[in-house]
Amino acid sequence: MTSECRKEDAHDLVRKARLLAALALLGLLLAPRPALGQDVVRLHLKWLHGAQFAGYYAAVDQGFYEDENIVVEFIEGATDYQEFLSLADGDFDFLVGDALRLLQAVDKSVPVVAVAAIYQFDPLVLFSLAENGIKSPYDLVGHSIMSLNSVLLEALLGRIGLSMDDVDAGGTSYDVSELWDGKYDVWMGYLINEVVLTRDAGFEVNVIYPTDYGVHVYGDALVTREALAEENPDLILRFLKASLRGWEYVSRHPVESAGFALNYNAALQLEHEIHAVEASLPLLHGGVANIGWMSLEKWSAVAALMLTYGRIDTPVDAGDVFTLRFLEGVYSQGDSP
Repeated sequence: MTSECRKEDAHDLVRKARLLAALALLGLLLAPRPALGQDVVRLHLKWLHGAQFAGYYAAVDQGFYEDENIVVEFIEGATDYQEFLSLADGDFDFLVGDALRLLQAVDKSVPVVAVAAIYQFDPLVLFSLAENGIKSPYDLVGHSIMSLNSVLLEALLGRIGLSMDDVDAGGTSYDVSELWDGKYDVWMGYLINEVVLTRDAGFEVNVIYPTDYGVHVYGDALVTREALAEENPDLILRFLKASLRGWEYVSRHPVESAGFALNYNAALQLEHEIHAVEASLPLLHGGVANIGWMSLEKWSAVAALMLTYGRIDTPVDAGDVFTLRFLEGVYSQGDSP
């Protein structure tokens, strides 16, 4: 190869390198990013992307977060006690958390606090194939139950004078087809997921709602760390306002809102997401005028339940679990966020 050819090859490499650099720079310029002055908020979901979080997706799609100068980053994954510790450490800003686990975190002095209760009741229910004739908690005696969360089951049985010794409860499975195939007689699962899956598969079901028997537990709570509440209350207020606008949008446009989940996981089935959103609407309102509202009475009942059934070690002051400060700020101008 001549020196002239080598020079031409070298020049080609330089031109290609410059072109690649220019394209990379263009990609960075065109990539979506927060505008100047926008706050980036990291929200840890309670599970994988799906209709359970439709209100937050709606707030993105409808520009409600943008109206508040906020950009939201979603984090997927199941939440347990460790996520409350990570929230307190500042790894993210908000957590869609389980009310029962929140009590456990507060019991261990983790500095976190609920700012809203999106689901007024826990979506966990007991259900069975209608053909089995199991219609009430009294019918559970002698039947096998797949129970992921025994404290709600214990509380439900306790309300009617029964105990865990009266039923055959256990197992850890997320495959609801085991109910369809008869491995279990009763399944403890989400009203907005496993119940929907079973109905969509063509089965008629009987559902036992713990709330019908006096077991009133908040479902998905929006939780933040106490330090953020003290250091940047304006951010929490703006994020909560936009989020509640999103959930209000879901309540008025459930079918449209179900489709937003597919923007985050294209493998989801639209029909299932629609049914899931429709099933969530009674949980969203739950007899309260304002979405997300909380009460000291109900949080006190949750704390008492957790203490009674040994899930926390000492009595927890329910006033340490939640704050109405930001909900009051959102709703101070009227009944809508």
